[in-house]
Amino acid sequence: MEFTLKYSGSLKANAGKDEKHLIRQAFHEQMKELWNHEPLASHIELKDELVRSVGSFRFLPLVSVGLAFTAGVSILMLREGTPGNIFVEGGDIDNRLKTLFDSLRMPSNVSELPKNISRREGEDPFYCLLEDDNLITSVTVDTDRLLIPLLNKSHVEMFLRISIRKHKDYIATSGII
Repeated sequence: MEFTLKYSGSLKANAGKDEKHLIRQAFHEQMKELWNHEPLASHIELKDELVRSVGSFRFLPLVSVGLAFTAGVSILMLREGTPGNIFVEGGDIDNRLKTLFDSLRMPSNVSELPKNISRREGEDPFYCLLEDDNLITSVTVDTDRLLIPLLNKSHVEMFLRISIRKHKDYIATSGII
């Protein structure tokens, strides 16, 4: 199964839990829409099995240990700077990618959620890509110059091509991949 996620906004190196959750919210809307389309729309019964609670949130990760899925991620990151210049004012690329991967996964415990956060309308369950970022098995990253005026030094436009694979057969997921 393959699909593309888009992110437009700030992507800081070593971002805090508030910034990570804002990015997670941007992906939530896209992941929620993904479940309305085939092949996932034919497997709605999996939702109850996949939901994980963290504090007052109920997260629904698509890629999980229970489903025996892993993910490959191919990233096109448009940002300030010349091609090849991966150390920029917005932060070096490896720490920005760590922020991104933390935002693609559900929090592992309540301390990873912003203080005093509450669910917004439509966030129950809260859709995300990953149960754990250890389920990412391959990553490619292409960077290039963003040719529009920047909102701030950490602004990026990103396209993430996600390839979901199963690493063992699971009867409930036949037909998804």
